[in-house]
Parts: sequence; structure tokens; C-alpha cells
Amino acid sequence: MEQARALVGVVLLVGGVVGARYAHVVAKLDEQLDAIGSARHWSEVEPATWKVTVVLFCALVGFAIGGFLFASALV
Repeated sequence: MEQARALVGVVLLVGGVVGARYAHVVAKLDEQLDAIGSARHWSEVEPATWKVTVVLFCALVGFAIGGFLFASALV
């Protein structure tokens, strides 16, 4: 059980770092997927500032939870 907790912690740590570093890219990808089937072309979309902030916040929360899980697996 400890190994699974450590593995999930590491995955969340790495995902949090990548998500925080590329928050704009992740938000833009979400907007491009949302543009499928609409009149706008997928290359013309740009994410709103609030969406980038939400993605950044979620990535940092994932990083914090991953750190907690990893640290609790080591103790």
C-alpha cells in the first residue's frame, strides 16, 4: 500500500510541475478541443486569463497533494 501511495504521489508531483509550467498550453488545448464543431477554427482560439489561472491553481493543488502522499509513504 505504501508503494502505491508513493507512486501516486510521484505522478501528482510530476503532473503538478508540468501543469504549472505549461498552464497556458494546457488551457489552450482545452479551448481548441472545445472549438471542435463550432464556427471558429481551432487555431484561432485563445484561453481566457481566468482559465489559465484555474489550470495553474489545479496544478499547484495536485503538486501539494502529491507531495503529501509521497512524504506520508516515506514515514
